[in-house]
Amino acid sequence: MRVSSKASAKDGCEPYCTNGSESNPRDRVAIESLSLKNPNPFLFVPRRSAAAAMAEDIGAIGIKKLRFEGNIVSTGVSSWQLSGQLGATVIQECVVTLAPKKTRLDVVVVRDFSMEEGAEPTRTYQPVPKLDIETVAGAINLAAVAREVLLLELPTYPKVEGAETNLLDFPDDSGSDSHGDGRRPFASLSELRNRLCG
Repeated sequence: MRVSSKASAKDGCEPYCTNGSESNPRDRVAIESLSLKNPNPFLFVPRRSAAAAMAEDIGAIGIKKLRFEGNIVSTGVSSWQLSGQLGATVIQECVVTLAPKKTRLDVVVVRDFSMEEGAEPTRTYQPVPKLDIETVAGAINLAAVAREVLLLELPTYPKVEGAETNLLDFPDDSGSDSHGDGRRPFASLSELRNRLCG
């Protein structure tokens, strides 16, 4: 993983990895390293193992070609705005056929951050989504932002093409809405209504 803004080892940042085995601070940008006057470019491209760990965490089969780049600019004494572009190819499991379903994402990302010395990372929600402010302590976690974007943008129920048709193509006498003896409940109700009104 790499970011153009350097984070020092003393920040104690860890990479995005579910087991934390690949210690590397470069998936985070240390607040103290950011320029207040100029844009701070960043580039986050996870290693294959880190991408695999992220995929497992979000419930996907795999993540390929994840690239997250942009700039972080100062918007106040202790506030920052991250803006960039995230691209990734994510492979999920079709909820109907269990076949792999590939989704390509190219998303514009904008996030606002507020720095509070010694504060734990939390999120405070405002009425307008673009006004969401994330309070951070020490560093902006690019991997966490990328993970959040994937969760928000990926289909909740991925389906391969034609999967809906498979759900509806039941034989007349063996559909999922029929009784064990082959009678369909709605047909039985119709017969009862005809008797009562006949």
